[in-house]
Formats: sequence, C-alpha cells, structure tokens
Amino acid sequence: MKDAVAGAAPWQDSFSRALDLEDIRAAWLAKCAHEYGQHYVENLHPWVGLAEIQQRLNMALLLAERSAAGFSLPIHILPDVRSLLDLLERPGAILSGRELQQITRVLHGQKHYASALREVNDTLTEWATDLEPSLPLLRHLQQALDDEGELLDAASAELSAIRRQLRQGRAEIQRFLQGFLRNPDWQDYWQDQLIVQRNDRYVLPLKTSHKGRIRVIVHDRSASGETLFVEPLTAVDLNNQLVQDRQAERLEQEKVLRALSAAVSQQVPSMRRALKYIGRLDGVRAALELGKDFQGTLVQVDNRPAFDLHNLRHPLLCMQHPGQVVGNPLALGESNHQLVITGPNTGGKTALLKALGLNHLMAYLGMPVAAEGRLGYFRQGFAVIGDAQDIHTDLSTFSAQVSRLRRVLEQADQHSLVLLDELGNGTDPREGGALAQAVAEALLSVQACAVLTSHQEIMKRYA
Repeated sequence: MKDAVAGAAPWQDSFSRALDLEDIRAAWLAKCAHEYGQHYVENLHPWVGLAEIQQRLNMALLLAERSAAGFSLPIHILPDVRSLLDLLERPGAILSGRELQQITRVLHGQKHYASALREVNDTLTEWATDLEPSLPLLRHLQQALDDEGELLDAASAELSAIRRQLRQGRAEIQRFLQGFLRNPDWQDYWQDQLIVQRNDRYVLPLKTSHKGRIRVIVHDRSASGETLFVEPLTAVDLNNQLVQDRQAERLEQEKVLRALSAAVSQQVPSMRRALKYIGRLDGVRAALELGKDFQGTLVQVDNRPAFDLHNLRHPLLCMQHPGQVVGNPLALGESNHQLVITGPNTGGKTALLKALGLNHLMAYLGMPVAAEGRLGYFRQGFAVIGDAQDIHTDLSTFSAQVSRLRRVLEQADQHSLVLLDELGNGTDPREGGALAQAVAEALLSVQACAVLTSHQEIMKRYA
C-alpha cells in the first residue's frame, strides 16, 4: 500500500500528495536492488506510532554505522519468486528447472545476506538466523541444476544412467547412418551428407528422384519437393530404442523436478519470512543511498509535537541543484505554536512549507532528511497548498480553499502539523484577510503547530 492506503484517513493521502512524497518514493524505488526492496518501499506508510518510527530510524542508523565501518549489505538482483511460492503451496505442484533455478538464486541471496549480517555483532545480527537458507536444499538444487535451469546428470543416479545410454544410442545410430552416406554405391542418392531429425527420429535426406532405390520409411518432404527425409528400415530398431530412452529421460526428469519442488515447498514459510527481512534491509539500504544525493542525515523524532531544525532544505531541490540550496532554521511547538511567513512571490515560502512537511514524512518512513536537529511527532498532518479549483464541482479557487480549510479546522488539534499556503488568497483582500486571521486564530486556540504563508496585510498585523 502506498500513501493512499485502504482505510487511511483522507487527510493522510492529501498531506502526502501536497508535499510530493511520491516523487521521493519514486527516487527511493530506483535505488532498490530487487523487487523485495521495492515491495517494502511501496507498502511503507508514514502515519504510524512513534515506537514504529523510532524502530525504523534505529534500523537505518545501524545500517549506516555498518556501512561507515566498511560492512555493507550485498546488492544482488534477485528474481521475484513470490508467485512460485504461492504455487508450491498447492498439493502436487511441480516447478520447471528454470523456475527452480530462480529459487536457487534467492536461496543464494539469503545466504549472502545472512553472512553479511554476521560480520557485525549488533541487533541486526539476530536476523541472520531467519535469513539463513536450508543448506542441504541449496546443495541439492546446485547439484541438480545448471545455470540455465537444465537438469544435470548428477540430479539422480537413474537420470545419469539413462543419459549415458542415450549418448551411446545416438552415437551408434549416427555411425550406422554415416555408413549409408559413405557407401560409394549410394553417393548420388543423398541431397546432402547430413543426418537430420524428423519426428524425434534420425533420418537421411534422400533425393526424390531416387525414391525406391533403398527400403525406407518416409517421414517428411522438403518445401521444394526435391528431398525426402527417410529412415532406412534397418535403422528402425535403433531409432525405436532412442525414442524409448528419451521417454524414460522425460519421466525421470519429471520425477526429479517433482522431488525438488516438494523439497522447496517445505521451505516456503521460512523463505517468505526471509524475503520480508531481505526486502526491509534493501529498502533501508536504498534510503541511505538516496540520502547521499541530498546530503541527508538521520535525525531524532521527539515524542512531542514540536520541532527545532536548522539547515532545513527541500530534498528534491537538493537533488536537482546539488550544493546550491540554502538551508533555513525553523523551530515551533514549544513556546510558539504558529509562524506566519510573508514575502514576495518566488521568495521560497511554498518551498519552505513543503520542505518542513516532506522531511517529517521522510523521517516517519525511516529515511534520512534534508535537515539537522530534532523533528516532532505529529499524529495528524494537514496541508492546503496550491490551487484546488475544480470546474466539475463548480468550485472556484477561493471556494475550494474554503472547503479545504473547513476540513482542517474540523480535525486539527494540538497533535497536528498544519501547513497553509497563501491563506485568504483568491478573493477580495479584506474578505480574504478576515478569513485568514479567523483561521489562524482558530488554529492557535487549539494549539496546533501551524506554519502559514500569506500576502494579506491583515496577516502581517496579526502576526
């Protein structure tokens, strides 16, 4: 589930959309090494309890400390085997060799992650046990399959014996048919000096003009009609034996694949658990990598609805303009609960609003942020940013803003972070100013932590 999760309050999705959280999420997803990490990132929700937020940040801090000490997580492109695990939960399910090779790659990945976690003794080391794959199963799969998922002779003693017999049979019939091709009395009979296969049998290319000169069974004819692909009657028994051996090989291969699939099916619960750990590890690693792109830091989230930040920047701007974004100090929620920002257009008011809200959301997700200091824990967030004019519902810019503000005032409390941009805009300055002041006073009365921007003269006097 992304930010628009089933059962989420409307303000949660609205807040995230207004602050461009999905742009950050898209950049985060691009840093993930595999689909398990991406699945973790896609389903991560910022509005959770403080304990969960601190747990996320602590895990990121542990990985950051490991990385700084030279102990990094593996970065492997792992195949997505979740649908195969679903299939294996059905009785009698059989995976192909190629599918089992994908399972093998994931088991290898589990082994590498477990080894990496054991390199350092910290809280994450405990995860190694859950990540460690079944080594007997891994060895069995490695002995049975090549890199392309084809069964090796060593997959079973019976398969090895059948394939040895097949090789001998192929060599024997090819020697026999080469005798026909090399017979000086029949040199003119053959279109080419080649042995080919038709209908799973070895045959020779006989010129149509020489049909009847040798006792044969015709299996096919060329498109031009000048060549017949024939099996000499004396080669029938040898070909029959090959057909039987191939059938025996197919049956044995199916038996081996069934046994391997059954063995893997016993490990489905542990593999699912391991993939969740792998996804979370990769997702947090990717967050740290993304943080480097905007010189991010892991900051503390206080248990109070108050923040004290310096060098606050917008992470997306930092990525677009490396080294050029100027940070700002911003503190609110202790003795002061409201900040009014005025100034000309293009002065950075909206960017500052978005930076404040977006960095809070990123910290709640367990990510580095483009700020230093201390963030606050807010149970709710409200943002009225941008023009919400809607022709379909007959809402003007001002009417839409009023509608959104009404929802904010109905729900905001002392545990809320409220970001209102260009408050009172879109109508007569006197009416807009009066509305802006009324909204600001209402938010102040419930002690919501609010940052407001406005061009209205009355708001400057109010502040």
